[in-house]
Amino acid sequence: MSLNFLWQKKEEIFSVLDIGTSSVKVLINKKKEKKTVVLGSGVQYFNKENIFEEGLENDFFCEIVKETILRTFKESEEEIFLDSQKKGNKTINYNKWKEKPCLVTLPPNILKARIIEGFLEKPDSDSKISKKEEKVILEKIIRQCLNKTSWLFFRDIGILPDDISWVSLKILEKKIDGYPVNKFEGYKGKELSIEVLVNFLPKRYFQIIKKILQSLDLKVLGIFHLADSFVSFFKEEKLNGVFIDVGGEISQIFMIKEGRLVNVKEWRTGGQDFIRELFQTFAIGQEFARKIQEEYSMGKLNPESKNKIKEIFLKVKDNWFKGLEKEAKEVIFNKHLFSQAFLFGGASLLPEIRESFERVKIFCPKDFKNVEISEKKYNKPQFSPPLFISQIYGA
Repeated sequence: MSLNFLWQKKEEIFSVLDIGTSSVKVLINKKKEKKTVVLGSGVQYFNKENIFEEGLENDFFCEIVKETILRTFKESEEEIFLDSQKKGNKTINYNKWKEKPCLVTLPPNILKARIIEGFLEKPDSDSKISKKEEKVILEKIIRQCLNKTSWLFFRDIGILPDDISWVSLKILEKKIDGYPVNKFEGYKGKELSIEVLVNFLPKRYFQIIKKILQSLDLKVLGIFHLADSFVSFFKEEKLNGVFIDVGGEISQIFMIKEGRLVNVKEWRTGGQDFIRELFQTFAIGQEFARKIQEEYSMGKLNPESKNKIKEIFLKVKDNWFKGLEKEAKEVIFNKHLFSQAFLFGGASLLPEIRESFERVKIFCPKDFKNVEISEKKYNKPQFSPPLFISQIYGA
């Protein structure tokens, strides 16, 4: 991938800009040896629904996204300033965040990630593969993987291959005749295969997003998908399970088998659907509906109100689980492999979501072994997605 606005210099202070379907989250972090220290955070919601569905080509929508990003950075700056004053520390000028490296992630209805396998049969299976030959083989199989991804995207979304921008491609595994190898060079074999993680998005959105980021004068280290952080995060633990990000308009599932990321899927139901059901039923504002949902999730409502909302949420819960069943059949049919579910994201605290699994754990910032958190505010599952992205920095 070639982006002319990427910033390659690594610094101690860095930020994560998490642009979601219904909100923007920002973390300003400090790298301390191998740990990530959270210095400040911000969350701001878009003042319009489905902003990425109605078309960013409209300058008005672009301005909404830009202003929301600026408000979120400002919130995180103010938090750091107040924290410094409270502790009596010398105030560091963190409002120069534009000069620091920034990792960006985009809404999952725009930025997609897929794990694709490609194969090639070697005519002369008895000869060892040279370094030059490996390069040619990888180019052929990668081209095959990209063509396969293009076809799947066209089938599912209707976007032509020429209208796709490839953001990144990472080789996850190489095999010769079914056996994993670190490289093809020096080996003999007939069937060569690779497994890759491909990140991509519609070309028209990519141009608009670049324009927005350039107008903010951000030193963008890269655009990442949440899947990038799962590639090696649990390798040492050999974990089996599923991680589910219950976002605003979209939920995402990441399937981990023996510590390896094996699949990524998403479906169009999230926390915003529960909020929408509330403000449509009670004819209240969206902000008030969001507050009610939060209080319901934390068990703060009286029994009568709780039962009423539980009844309202039943239909949305069914739709959410149907989406999970459709997109993650292997999870349903291989419960022995994916018996443990780890939930995160703003709506993961909803009882309706938690009740969908036999074994479930809410994955909060405190569950990150290499993260230092000083404020209770950060220890909410809505901050887990940008913290996962934070793990990419310096890795």
